[in-house]
Amino acid sequence: VVTISQSPDRFRAEVSFDSDKGAAKIKSTVVSDGKRVWIYRPDLNQYASLPYAKFEEVDDNYWVGMASYWFLAIPPDVRKEIARGALTDPAVQKELGLGGATDIKGRTQTVDGQSLYAYEYRDKEGYVMRALVDPQTAELKQIVITGKSEGFNVVITERILRRTANPTINAATFQSPVRGQAKPVKTLAIGPL
Repeated sequence: VVTISQSPDRFRAEVSFDSDKGAAKIKSTVVSDGKRVWIYRPDLNQYASLPYAKFEEVDDNYWVGMASYWFLAIPPDVRKEIARGALTDPAVQKELGLGGATDIKGRTQTVDGQSLYAYEYRDKEGYVMRALVDPQTAELKQIVITGKSEGFNVVITERILRRTANPTINAATFQSPVRGQAKPVKTLAIGPL
């Protein structure tokens, strides 16, 4: 997944999967202009378009990148406070609309030789979400989700390999990715699952 994101609410994600056969790749392009989101699958010659607010309801929206949501949803000044451990404070949680619950735990952790601040949260379904943040720069470095689903152990790890602050972005980046005679459909899976 390669994702370009820009506040407020604009992103473009190029998502590729190897097929079972090893020859063909499944590719999806997911784009938001801040108001609408398009999911385009050239291999199926189909696309879906929905309001940005409804994108959270798409079953496999996580393929776009959880770190992108972090960047889009949380302002830079708040990210800095979170990186310093403020999210474990019930008053800060309440201010951010998290209800002041003390479900979020935080601690310093060393990962690959780097000292990071690790937040951990267990949701109602039993999934544990960990966000690892550089306390000096407030950059999100890694997100890990673990849990069980339908008898399977689930582990999703998203590592931020490269982040370019304030890149020059062509205006067309956040426009509809649909090409040719693609057929509109009500829903469309981003990935093969």
